[in-house]
Amino acid sequence: MYELTRPLPAYHFGPIAILGDAAHPMTPDLGQGGCQAIEDAVVLAQVLEGGAVRDRLPAFTAARHRRTVTIVRQSRRMARVGQLSTPLVVSARTGAMRLVGRLPARFTERALSPVIDWRP
Repeated sequence: MYELTRPLPAYHFGPIAILGDAAHPMTPDLGQGGCQAIEDAVVLAQVLEGGAVRDRLPAFTAARHRRTVTIVRQSRRMARVGQLSTPLVVSARTGAMRLVGRLPARFTERALSPVIDWRP
């Protein structure tokens, strides 16, 4: 598995845009790799309406960079938690996950809303 330890400064280079894993590879721990690529494509299509490609691509980076960097970091944090192996920590993590599974949906939805409530 590969990820960038530092985010790229831009998702465009001259007249070329990069999307998805080419722009912001991430661990699979949030299940957001493909989702972010689709979001990238939607935003790129909107940004490119009615203008020269080279002039419009900085708007694509501006629209996507903060969100994708945040999700890459959240996924990396989840990976670290999932890879902890000390028996006491594993037991605590398992107990916490069981508790989360018993909470009303509104609590988990609230925690996930920054990831799943995206609007173009």
